[in-house]
Amino acid sequence: MLGEFFLPFPPSVNRTRRYGRKGWYPTPEFVAFRQTAVEAVRAVWTAEPYLGTVSVELRLYGHRRGWDVDNRAKCCLDALEAGGAIANDNQVDRLLILRGPRHRGGGAWLLMEAMEPEPAPEWPHVAE
Repeated sequence: MLGEFFLPFPPSVNRTRRYGRKGWYPTPEFVAFRQTAVEAVRAVWTAEPYLGTVSVELRLYGHRRGWDVDNRAKCCLDALEAGGAIANDNQVDRLLILRGPRHRGGGAWLLMEAMEPEPAPEWPHVAE
């Protein structure tokens, strides 16, 4: 295991930016999450960024009803990168996302493990 991180409940990727006349800008909700999440990652990860491929298990504990698990993962992976745990979020070769029970305040638990690089599986050939 490389690291275990506890982050606040991430905003939906649909709520990370808004568009104005001068282009896009981050929402206050996203800015607050990112600042808190980066501090949480840096509190655990004090070494140089890991450069190999990683597997991430993400457990989301929502505080509201009705949210999509896939809309929350990007913010968490970006926090690992911004906090210095990994050099780039494209290092994540395996991602498991689980919905946990509702929790007051919500939160996200990430478990990051090193992976041995595996050859990509061949594209399945369909018999014609």
